Amino acid sequence: MRVLLVPPTYLWYLWYLFAFYLTALVFTRLGVPLAAVFIGVVVAAALVTPRFGLANFFYLAAFFLLGHLFALQEARVRQALSLWWGTAALACTAVGTAVASAAGMHVKFEAEWMVGVIAAAALAARFAPAVPVSRATKAVQLVGRNSMVFYLAHWPAMWAGCSLLVWLGVSWPWAYILLNLCLGVLAGQGMSALRRRVPASNALFVWPARKTTQARA
Repeated sequence: MRVLLVPPTYLWYLWYLFAFYLTALVFTRLGVPLAAVFIGVVVAAALVTPRFGLANFFYLAAFFLLGHLFALQEARVRQALSLWWGTAALACTAVGTAVASAAGMHVKFEAEWMVGVIAAAALAARFAPAVPVSRATKAVQLVGRNSMVFYLAHWPAMWAGCSLLVWLGVSWPWAYILLNLCLGVLAGQGMSALRRRVPASNALFVWPARKTTQARA
């Protein structure tokens, strides 16, 4: 039951994503404006109890909904982000939040600081398309487009590697750091390659598409 109520390790994020998806799906089918749902989620993040991770749940739900709204209104949002004064306001807000965090303010998962995090994400959306395409950017794109694959694959590989080092009696910290970095990246790359070559492996990461969707594609 902990997996359903208070998921251990990194499983909590998967539970959140599933709940976010169902919430957005239900409200969309009911015709409720997602902008209104977003406002309600932000208010809930500020007011609900932090017990059982409820405050964090609503905080992250706000960003899930923002991403969904961005995907639906990308052209309009990008047009708004192109305004110089809007970019300046976003930069000031993001930098101010970063400085407050560096100064010791508790910014993470706090609803009152959400605007600063949104500003930073908006700046990334504003300037990322202007970054020249290179081998490095393609590597970052690979991780971004397969983020769920990397998220699911990295931990088991790193756990196995650390367990092996412990069994071998290795105590040098950098051995664990370097091995974790390599295994985490390689596991994600390997599973991403498997998805491309063996379509059936998508069942590990993606809900099967409906036939109508496949026909349109």
